[in-house]
Amino acid sequence: MHEKDIFICKNFTLDYSKVGIIMKRTLQICLLLGIFSLLNTACVIREYEGYARTVTVSATGSVNLSQDMIIAELALESPAKSASDAYFDYNQTLSAIQRALDAMSIPSANVYTYGYTVAQTSDAENPFTAQGYLAISLSNQQQISVAIDTALEAGAKRLNEVTYLHNGTEEAIKQARILAIHRAEEKAFTLASTSGATLGKPLKISEEAISLPEENGEDKVDVTVSVMYAIK
Repeated sequence: MHEKDIFICKNFTLDYSKVGIIMKRTLQICLLLGIFSLLNTACVIREYEGYARTVTVSATGSVNLSQDMIIAELALESPAKSASDAYFDYNQTLSAIQRALDAMSIPSANVYTYGYTVAQTSDAENPFTAQGYLAISLSNQQQISVAIDTALEAGAKRLNEVTYLHNGTEEAIKQARILAIHRAEEKAFTLASTSGATLGKPLKISEEAISLPEENGEDKVDVTVSVMYAIK
C-alpha cells in the first residue's frame, strides 16, 4: 500500500485523504443553500400575503348644494341708567333696524327677535342693560350681506353668526364619497401604470375629512378619503 491510498476508476481519481474535507464543505454548501431557499420562500409568502407592494392615495369628492336659507343673527344691547331707559332705548334701536330693513323690501316674516332681557351690570354710569337678538333669514347671499351692514349701521351691536341651511346634505355626502373613491382609483391607476405596475384591489379605505357648508363657507360638501391599493 502506498503512502496515499488511491482509487482509480475510468480515469476518475479520488484522494481519500481529502474526502473528509470535501464532505465537510459539501455539507456547508448544502446548509447554506437550504437556508437561502427557506429565506427566499418566506419573502415570496410575505410579499403575497402581506401585500408588500402597495400604493396609497388621497382624493376629495365635492358636490354642490342648492342653498335654501341663510340666517344672520345680530346682538342688540342698550345700556342705560335705569331699567326703563334701557327698555326704551332697546325698542328705539329695534324700530330703527326694522325700518331700515323694510326699506330694503325684506318681508317682516323674515325678521324676528328673541332672547330679550334686562340685566343689572357693574357699570356705575349705566348700571342696566337691555339686550336681545335679531335674526334675518334670506336665500340670497348678496342680499343677506347688505342686510347685515344695514342692521349694524341702524344700531345693532354686533353680528353673532351666520348659518347656512341646506336640504339634501346627507345625500350630497354620499355622492361626494362615491366621487372621492372614483378619483382615488384614477389617481392610483395613473401612479401604478406610470411606474410599470398593475393596480390591484383596494386593501384599506379610510375617510379623512368631511367639510360641510357651515365649515367651508361655500354651497358644497367635500369628502376626502385615503385608499391603499395592492400593486403587482
